Amino acid sequence: MGAFVDQPVETVAELLKDRSISAAQLCGHENAFYIAALRSAAPRRPSTGPWLGA
Repeated sequence: MGAFVDQPVETVAELLKDRSISAAQLCGHENAFYIAALRSAAPRRPSTGPWLGA
């Protein structure tokens, strides 16, 4: 898991996609648009379960 504060969507998405981390905890000023963009950029892998709480 990784904890992120106000990081670009691309940074978090890349770590999720290359499996460097299995979950992302967002601790900054991320809003619903950020979360939607992150989910689009790094979709959940069904075999590993959810990576981002709703």
